[in-house]
Amino acid sequence: MVLKTFIVYFRISYLLHAVSLIELLLLYLLYSNNGFHDWLHGCSRVVFVIVNVCLLSIPFFPQLDARSRYQNYKMLRDQFYMFGFQQRIVKPFTKSRCQRDAALAAAGELGYAGVCKQYFYSQGYRFYHVLPDFLFTNPEFLLNRKFWETTFFAKYYEPRINQVAIKKKKKSCLSAAAW
Repeated sequence: MVLKTFIVYFRISYLLHAVSLIELLLLYLLYSNNGFHDWLHGCSRVVFVIVNVCLLSIPFFPQLDARSRYQNYKMLRDQFYMFGFQQRIVKPFTKSRCQRDAALAAAGELGYAGVCKQYFYSQGYRFYHVLPDFLFTNPEFLLNRKFWETTFFAKYYEPRINQVAIKKKKKSCLSAAAW
C-alpha cells in the first residue's frame, strides 16, 4: 500500500519533482563556483544569511506544490467515486498542468481517464500547456494569500473511500463501458 501511494504521488507530480532536481543541480553548480563562493563569504553576515536562505529554500516550493496536488488527487478520487465523472468537479482543476495531472490520475483510478483527457482537450489544453493560466491573465495573483494557501499549503484531505471500494467501482465502470 505504501509503494502504491508513493507511485501515485510521483505520477501526479513528476514535473514538480523534476523541477526540484534541476534546481538542486543548479544550486550545486552555483555553490561549487569559486567566484560565487568567494563573493558570498565576502558579504556581511546579514547578506550571507539572506542569500543562503533564499537560494536553499527554492527547491522546497515544488515539493509543497506536489503535496497540495496529492491532496487534490485524494479529494477528486472521492468525488469521482461518489458522483462519477462530471465536468463541474474537474473544472476548478484546469488552471495548471499539475492540477490537471492530479485530476487525470484520480480519473484514471476509476476508469474515467479518457473522458477527463477529452474534457481538457475540449477546453483547449494540450501537453505543452505547462505554466498556470493566471501567469498570463493575472500575474499579480502570485502575491495573493489565496494563491499561497491553495498552491503550497493545501489542507490535509482525509480520503473517505478506501482502495478496495475504488477497485470494485473501477471494474464496474469498465464493464459498463464494454457494453
